[in-house]
Amino acid sequence: MLTRPSDKPDAKTAAAPETAPGPDAAGTEASRKMAIKLARRHLKNKDYDRARLALVGALAIRDSSKLRVLLSRAYEEDGQPARAAEQMKKAAEKEKDVAWYQLKLRRLYLKAEDKAEACVAFKRARKIEPTYVPARNLAKKHCK
Repeated sequence: MLTRPSDKPDAKTAAAPETAPGPDAAGTEASRKMAIKLARRHLKNKDYDRARLALVGALAIRDSSKLRVLLSRAYEEDGQPARAAEQMKKAAEKEKDVAWYQLKLRRLYLKAEDKAEACVAFKRARKIEPTYVPARNLAKKHCK
């Protein structure tokens, strides 16, 4: 059987196993940005499994609240509000002084039919920003 030269192991490759290159910060960040871009495209095309896979890869490189929000969105749009709430909670923990995250978390808890946790999120949003009208009005409506 004839083989192509590229199919034959060369003395260098046969002797030493292939090793991964050392950490490259610029390359890692470029990989993260590409993963985010792919995740957005998959979300747009309603391919939630691939979107989540890309986002988990990006989160493994560097965690951020914005990526957690995107991952939460992928779970929510796929009909998994409880898992979406888990990711939003992680995002809210990183952004403790932003009421918006608590209000999003509240909405996800309500979708997951967890009214007690939704009320806790309402109260956190009101504590963070007492004059924020949506937080005040929704807390009155749902927390009794």
